[in-house]
Amino acid sequence: MTEELIYKYKIISLDYIKNRNITLAIKTLIEGLEINNRDVDLLNILGLCFYKKCLFNEAKIVFERSLSITARNKAKRYLEYINSENFKLLLADYNEGIKALKNRELNKAKISFEDIIKRENELIEPYCILTEICIYENKYEEAIEWIEILMKKDIGNEKILKYIKLKKQD
Repeated sequence: MTEELIYKYKIISLDYIKNRNITLAIKTLIEGLEINNRDVDLLNILGLCFYKKCLFNEAKIVFERSLSITARNKAKRYLEYINSENFKLLLADYNEGIKALKNRELNKAKISFEDIIKRENELIEPYCILTEICIYENKYEEAIEWIEILMKKDIGNEKILKYIKLKKQD
């Protein structure tokens, strides 16, 4: 019974991912893990979703958990990437972009996140950040372009509605 239920959670979450709704996939995976927190497939899919949403620490924790359950699984490959020099460079650039954003160096932040997208365009958060920068700078046409791309990556992203509401307030 439990295995059938977990299988349904996998199918539903994969369907959400296929339909570009990473946010709902994460919620579904977490629900499935409440039933069986040792399911390696659910953990690995959740880790990938966390990664796509730039929740890198969460992704690493989930992959480590998965690997602790079964040593021979895909989590090993994902962790190897997260521990690689390529990822460390990406993370350093991501953190530099966040730092620039906090310091109100918007042009520097914008360049950083555009570069990150060129390197790894499946990440979701850079699109959110670029949208926010454009809204802050009153560049609404450009913000709409970023929102449209974001919707293709994660239609369920809670920030999309926030951006639309901000636009309507103007």
